[in-house]
Amino acid sequence: MLTRPTHGRNHEEHAMRYSTAIEAAEHHTDKARARHQAAEQELADLYDKQASICQSITRALEQRAATTRELAAAERREADTRHSA
Repeated sequence: MLTRPTHGRNHEEHAMRYSTAIEAAEHHTDKARARHQAAEQELADLYDKQASICQSITRALEQRAATTRELAAAERREADTRHSA
C-alpha cells in the first residue's frame, strides 16, 4: 500500500530542489560573468590594436606628406635652375 509523504518530507524535498536551483543559477551566473569579462578584455585588446594601427597610419601619412614637400621643393629648385640657366 502506498502512503503519501508526510508534510515535513515535502518541505525537505522543496528545500533541496530550491537549493539545487540556487546552485545552478549561481553556476550559470559565474559562467556568464567570466564570459563577460573575457569579452571586455577582448574588446580592450581590439581598441589597443586599433589605436596602434591608427598611430601607424598617422606616422605613414606624416612621412608621405614630408616626402611630398621634399619632392615639391626639389622640383621647384630644378625648375628654377633650368630657368636661370
